[in-house]
Amino acid sequence: MIEVKFYIGDSLDSCYKMLKERSKEENDVCFGKFNDHEIYSTETLDEVYLKVVGKTKTEFDKEMADWRENYRKSEEEHKAKIPGLTEKYRKDARGLILEEKYNEWDAIVPVRLGDLYHGMELEETLEACRVMRDASLTYDERLRKAYKHFMDAGHSGMSASLVASMIRAFCPDGEDLSDAVMNFRFEKKEEEPKEEEKKK
Repeated sequence: MIEVKFYIGDSLDSCYKMLKERSKEENDVCFGKFNDHEIYSTETLDEVYLKVVGKTKTEFDKEMADWRENYRKSEEEHKAKIPGLTEKYRKDARGLILEEKYNEWDAIVPVRLGDLYHGMELEETLEACRVMRDASLTYDERLRKAYKHFMDAGHSGMSASLVASMIRAFCPDGEDLSDAVMNFRFEKKEEEPKEEEKKK
């Protein structure tokens, strides 16, 4: 039995084809590891698919085709909403973001709505502004509350950087808040008091 090494990024179809071709060349059974599953040249394509993804090849292809169609429809629906959402986010920003940044905000709103995150970063920035403008809280309370909201949002590295840069640009005290979230300021344990302070 001959082990065949697969390359990162190879599809299940291409790996199965590789096994079959190598088996024919060597006149021996071939196998390889795909996502921690051993697949064999003696298996059918459906058997390989059932082992790795729990579906036959036909079922898997249909599921992927359905996903692509649903994604296409979702994107079209979102694009149709962009003009209305642009108006909403421009209006919602008044009184929240820094006044001198209104024109800059208005310009980037449709751009952000058309990107990968569909404007999520706009809402996150406005929420940070709402918290940082809450006069019922002390500055430290506002900073910690906005920090917690940011951390609870479940950002990826890319979305965290994007939102932090927007907070820095548009939010009152945004530089301090942006620095806090990017440096995990409130995740760090308070320093232990020095011995002299303990004795006081």
